[in-house]
Amino acid sequence: CLGDTQFTFRLRQSVGRQGFRDNIYNRDAPVALQREKAHFFGYVYFRQVKDVSMKRGYFQKSLVLVSRLPYTHLFHSLLQIIAPEFFEKLEPFLEAVCNEIDQWPPPAPGQTLNLPIVGVVLQIRIPSKTDKPGGSPIRQITKENLLPAPTLLPTIHELDLFKCFQSVLIHLQMVWELALLGEPLVIMAPSPTVCSETVLALVSSISPLKFCCDFRPYFTIHDSEFREYTTRTQAP
Repeated sequence: CLGDTQFTFRLRQSVGRQGFRDNIYNRDAPVALQREKAHFFGYVYFRQVKDVSMKRGYFQKSLVLVSRLPYTHLFHSLLQIIAPEFFEKLEPFLEAVCNEIDQWPPPAPGQTLNLPIVGVVLQIRIPSKTDKPGGSPIRQITKENLLPAPTLLPTIHELDLFKCFQSVLIHLQMVWELALLGEPLVIMAPSPTVCSETVLALVSSISPLKFCCDFRPYFTIHDSEFREYTTRTQAP
């Protein structure tokens, strides 16, 4: 994949414990957006371009943002801002970015947040379980006079479902039923982007219900869990 590629993966958390703040957030968040207790999401921005100065003939580098929050659109939008500059300036730039993110307020369902990052202010709203389906959330008036004007992200997690499903529209009812029933399903795609977005779209297609089975937005034969998922004597 020459050029820039973005995709998402999901991996198990070895050992962890749930914090008090997690309980507060999950109490007010929609079930589909609650913090994962046993898994992390990895949001990836990968660049591969020809570079004769490199031994392999290509510049290949990824920036990965790891979180237990399924904020797909927010984190990929964030990576679009910081990753290209990171590839040029490397660690000092990344340290400055981390310092800015450390100052962000914690996610609070129902709240509108302004998130400054490298000269840009992202304005987002964290959905709440009290939101009415299909309704417009009440816009929160902020007292801050932020410059520059914030960039409004209309969603923090939603994908373009038509783009994800346009090649399988004739089978959409069937794959929706498979997702709803938690049946095993394998997605094979020509790129990590298409693969991960399709899996995440399937998981979100049963919203507001939570998909309670295991899922992997992007998975290869090099994954350490590949043998586990392909052993006939053990259910995936």
